[in-house]
Amino acid sequence: LRLGGGQRLTSNTLMPYEQAGRLIRLTAWILILPIIGFDTAIIKHYAQNTTGVAIVLVLTCLLLWFMFFLGNAVKAHKNWARVIGIIYGILILFGFPLGTFIGAFILSYLIKGWEVAVNESQ
Repeated sequence: LRLGGGQRLTSNTLMPYEQAGRLIRLTAWILILPIIGFDTAIIKHYAQNTTGVAIVLVLTCLLLWFMFFLGNAVKAHKNWARVIGIIYGILILFGFPLGTFIGAFILSYLIKGWEVAVNESQ
């Protein structure tokens, strides 16, 4: 719960959108090791094609950066981040079992929890 000036009632209580932002950033942290492994395999296999390898490395780094950026924007309660966060939550639902679990929580926090946060701030 938040008080009139946007202060929390207790220091360890997170608003639902803050929890969604943390989950999005958590998925970025979880994906760092597999992406590094994927990039390493591509570098070893396609060492002759440096342009292709560079493109893959840049795209995977941009993906990770965007996930952290999106998590921070959701946590900051940005409306555009809610829409993209819902799309992201739907996409990771297909990553059974962990993606399904995290995606369901992200969607519930961004759909139901966003309205709760808006109503409490008024």
